[in-house]
Amino acid sequence: MQTSTEEKAYHLLFRDGRPNKDRVRDLAALLKPLFQTPHPPEIKKHVKLPLPGSELPFSEDLKDDDMREIAKELEDVLQGASMPDSIKENKRLLREMRRRRALGLALPRIESSSVNLRTRSPSGMWSPEESVNDLDIKSSIASFGRIIPGETTLRIRTLEGPLSMDGTGYQLTMLLDVSTSMKINGRDERMIDAAVALNRAAKKNNHSVSIITFGVHEKMVQEPTLDYIAAEEKIFGIEANQDDTRIYPALQLIKTGSRKPLVYILTDAGIYDIIERKVAESLRKITSGGKCILFLIGCADELDDETKKALKDMKVQAYLVADGEDYTGAIVNSALRL
Repeated sequence: MQTSTEEKAYHLLFRDGRPNKDRVRDLAALLKPLFQTPHPPEIKKHVKLPLPGSELPFSEDLKDDDMREIAKELEDVLQGASMPDSIKENKRLLREMRRRRALGLALPRIESSSVNLRTRSPSGMWSPEESVNDLDIKSSIASFGRIIPGETTLRIRTLEGPLSMDGTGYQLTMLLDVSTSMKINGRDERMIDAAVALNRAAKKNNHSVSIITFGVHEKMVQEPTLDYIAAEEKIFGIEANQDDTRIYPALQLIKTGSRKPLVYILTDAGIYDIIERKVAESLRKITSGGKCILFLIGCADELDDETKKALKDMKVQAYLVADGEDYTGAIVNSALRL
C-alpha cells in the first residue's frame, strides 16, 4: 500500500498538467521533510507504481525560471550541507546555486550600487517617443535579429552615481586556481564566494576589476572593467577542471594601465612554480608599485621556511585558510583597508 507522499509525488510527476516550475516547487516542498528527518519512518509494504506508457517526468526542457525555482528549494534543503556531485555536474543549476548563495553575502548587492554604467534595462522596451540616445541597438539586434520600433527595441538605462575614469583606485586582478585539487572539501565553492565578495569590495573602492584563471592553462576570463555586474556573472561560471597548476603564465596576462596593481591569488598551495626566479621577478614588479595578496586555501599549517622566505622577499602578503573556512570577511577587509 503506497503512502500519501508517494501518491502525491506520483501525481506531480505524471498527472499534473501545470507548468514545470509549479510542479517542481510543490515536489520540492513535498520531499523536503524526508531530507530533514533523522530516521525516515519505515514503510512495511511498497507497491511499485507503473509508469504511464512512455511518459517521462518533466519531459519538457527546464527553463531558466525553473532552474531558479529548483535552486531556491535546494538552498533550503542543503543549508549547511556539502553540495552533491550531481548538482555540481549540472552547470546551469550550479550557477544558480552560486547566485543564490551570493545573495547572503554581507556587502550590498551590485544591482543597488551607484555607478555610471550604461546597461540593458531589465524592465524593457524602448518606444519611439523616447530619446534615440536611450535606444540599445546592439542588444536589440542580438535579442531579436531586427529593429522594429516599439516592438523589438530595448532601452539603455543609465545608473547615476560617482564613477572615476581618471585612474583613481587600483587595478584589482583576481588570479583564481582552477585545478582539480580545488574541488577537495568544496575549496572551489569557497573561492567563488570570496571572489564575488572581492568584486563587490572593488566596487565600493572604485577599483577596476579583471579575472584570470590558472591551472595547466591560463585564461583572461574578464578584461579590466568597471562593470561589476558582468564580472560577477563571469565568476559564477568558473569551473575547477584542470590537472596541473602553474602561475607564471597567468602573471603575464595581468594588465594595469594607469592604475596601481592590486593582485589577489586564490589557490590551495599546489603552485609548483611559486618560488621560481621568473615568478619572483614578476611578483616583485607588482609589489614595487602595488600589492599582492595570497590566500592559501586548505593550508592551515605553517609554510616551509623556503616558501616563507620567498614570499617575504617578494613582499607578498600570505593568508592561510583552513578547509571549510569562510574567508569572505577576511578578503573583503584586506581590500577595504587599502
